[in-house]
Amino acid sequence: MKRIWIGSGLAALTAVSIGWYGLDANTNDAPPASHTPPTSLRSSPESALSTQGSDSTSSTQTQNQRAFLAYEEYRRLFRVSDAVREYLDTRDALTPSEQDYREVELRRQLNQLEAENKLSAGEALALRLALIERDDAQAKADGLALIERYDRERKARLAAFRANPDPEFQNYKTREAEIVREVMAMEHYPDGLTRNEYLARRLAEARQAAYR
Repeated sequence: MKRIWIGSGLAALTAVSIGWYGLDANTNDAPPASHTPPTSLRSSPESALSTQGSDSTSSTQTQNQRAFLAYEEYRRLFRVSDAVREYLDTRDALTPSEQDYREVELRRQLNQLEAENKLSAGEALALRLALIERDDAQAKADGLALIERYDRERKARLAAFRANPDPEFQNYKTREAEIVREVMAMEHYPDGLTRNEYLARRLAEARQAAYR
């Protein structure tokens, strides 16, 4: 049954990520830290003598900071995802108390990622379904309740968005579709990444750029 629930989670991820991914972005988020140049880039008597050069340097470093933050964001997501998969692979060798401890910790990390809008609803649902291990009617009920909860939240976000459309979000969704098409057409991916990892990095960079 463990494999069934893992498969269900991945199927749910495929089914809902397209519709939910961008809707998880909080359009009222504060700009990323990279939006504010570090102290060394702020105005000074020396920099006032070469405003154009300073602005160029500031812009370049700010772009590098955004890229770094996006990279760290997607790596953090995959660390948690890998931790869930590692736990599922080793769960049978753990004692019940060890299983409880690991599951509580993994759910805490998922909660934190969701609260920070670093994890899409589809991704969160897939990982949470994978953590359901019991082979009984209650497990099925828990899984269905989880799916229904995320569906209610999705509908609420969609209604709120339609009532007050966000131009930044619309621009991001357009760019998101372009990135997905581009990555799906690629045969090789840089830095030794898998397709999903590279796609996650590109989407994270696009989110950083859209909401900077």
